[in-house]
Amino acid sequence: MKIHDVLAKIESAKIVSLRTKTQCKLLAKSKVEFPQGVTKISLRNGIIGASYENAVNNKLEREGDLPDFKAESLWKGRGRRVSKFIVQHIDTQKQYLAFLPKTNADGHNITKSIYIDNATGLEVPYNNIEKYIPSYGYSSSVVNWQVIELSNVIGLKSGDIEFTA
Repeated sequence: MKIHDVLAKIESAKIVSLRTKTQCKLLAKSKVEFPQGVTKISLRNGIIGASYENAVNNKLEREGDLPDFKAESLWKGRGRRVSKFIVQHIDTQKQYLAFLPKTNADGHNITKSIYIDNATGLEVPYNNIEKYIPSYGYSSSVVNWQVIELSNVIGLKSGDIEFTA
């Protein structure tokens, strides 16, 4: 069963547990220690099928601000919505799952991850690769919405709905 088949069975926004497998984007100096790179396998919780504009406006309202946010077009007009859950980049044709991750009070995604050295197949402690991971700014004042390439989704579970790649 493909993830598209599973998503077609879902009628509304759902809280899900999502498993992903991605190649870590590491700094160039990591090639000495990790010549074949590192794979990251993550487990995260969040919501699919929710509205980005509604999520931002709800946050503004909770903070006492006027909820008047209007989202810009995805990828500066180069994206399109395929379904309630999937967006597609027009140029690359790659499809992505729109995902609102659960975050902590600091705005960081609550994610459990393991890292695998592609050369050895062995797990690498995070503190061994942390210095090679580029810094991405996080803020508790934004809604950290994500688009996750469908080919990177290896599992999705919500109640009796389950997908495993």
